[in-house]
Amino acid sequence: LIPWVSLYVLYLDRKAIFASREWSPWLGSMLIGLGAWGYWRADPAIFAADQLSMMILALVVMCWGIFVSCFGITPCRKVSFGLLFLLFMIPLPSFLLDAIIGFLQRSSAEATDILFSLLGVPVFRQGFLFSLSNFTVHVAEECSGIRSALSLFITSLVAGHFFLRSAWGKMGLVAVVVPLAIVKNAFRIVGLSLLANYVDPTFITNSALHRNAGIPLFLLSLVVLLTLAWLLRRFEKKFGYFPAE
Repeated sequence: LIPWVSLYVLYLDRKAIFASREWSPWLGSMLIGLGAWGYWRADPAIFAADQLSMMILALVVMCWGIFVSCFGITPCRKVSFGLLFLLFMIPLPSFLLDAIIGFLQRSSAEATDILFSLLGVPVFRQGFLFSLSNFTVHVAEECSGIRSALSLFITSLVAGHFFLRSAWGKMGLVAVVVPLAIVKNAFRIVGLSLLANYVDPTFITNSALHRNAGIPLFLLSLVVLLTLAWLLRRFEKKFGYFPAE
């Protein structure tokens, strides 16, 4: 999906690309060569679990080199979003993935604790363990919601690019993704915990709801995000970021 979005963005900006087109074969060849060297040097003995990340990064650099060779540097600045968006093809390297998962896990546990308190549910917490009257829940790394958080982050960038004009609007839309993802996680954890505690423990240990509960919550988060983008666009129109209709 990522390369298709990039191609679509470049297609929409085709007039800007061809209006300032210039050949840069030397610089483009350097980027292609750098990417080819990186692909060749992506030795599993060196990069271990991150070999795929290095290989795809090298392919992205080669794609940039091909673009620069054909169209030059000036169009790159005008269509930088479409070119940089290709970076989302790269799997997160293990050190960065672990850091993000750890942050989301800790934040989700804190948000879960707050939500239990707001609901008046008696719970004893020990780190990532939440002991209710009949059931103990562990907020594991798998509960971090890393995939849905990344999906929301990418969606916020795309929505900001297409619907917003101001830097503050785009940054605001991206900034709301983190708390939105954390709150979504907390509602999922608390909801499943209450069902496991008061109805049936299998709601957490073995149920389709446990496996799929994140889907409707993700869709709800997506609606919230796109609604915010719509509101920000209305503000931008009010302050003159769009031509008068």
